[in-house]
Formats: sequence, structure tokens, C-alpha cells
Amino acid sequence: LGLYNAILGMTLLPASLIGGWLYDTFNNQVPFYFGSATALLSAFLMFLFYQRGKRNGTSHS
Repeated sequence: LGLYNAILGMTLLPASLIGGWLYDTFNNQVPFYFGSATALLSAFLMFLFYQRGKRNGTSHS
């Protein structure tokens, strides 16, 4: 539980800094667009890794 919270904290700090910088530099909508783009990218990568694991026979579903 401690390791999970430590990793979460280390990733939330850069995310907040990037979101704040985008908000201050551009406008209040850009951080949400950036979050949407990164979520879409992570879903795409997750799909690719799933397909690759399924092809190699290492899928755990």
C-alpha cells in the first residue's frame, strides 16, 4: 500500500505541474484537452499490448 501511494504521489506532482503550466500559458480548456489526448494514447497502447500478448499466448484474461 505504501509503494502504491508513493508511486501515485510521484506521478501526481508532474501531472499537476503540467496542468498548471498549460492553464497559465494557454487557457483553462487546454489541460482537459491534454488529459483527453493522453487518455486516448494510453487506451491505444493498452490495446496494442493486449493484442501483442494475445498473439504470443501470454494473455491472462
